[in-house]
Amino acid sequence: MGASLGGLTALLVGLLAPQIGGVFAQSGSFFQPHLDGTETGYRYFTRIATAVRNILDAPLTDRPCGSA
Repeated sequence: MGASLGGLTALLVGLLAPQIGGVFAQSGSFFQPHLDGTETGYRYFTRIATAVRNILDAPLTDRPCGSA
């Protein structure tokens, strides 16, 4: 379970660890440069935006996150 950056972290754990059955990501910080320009001053904005872009660009699988 996580909110804000914890929500993004929960999603990443769920995607990277198949033994995790599901995640609860409430209001995750899924920064994207074209949507979150006011957040660009945040120290880790580029790192977070890159992680989000990698998630969005990842190919779909036959096992959606959270399903066994």
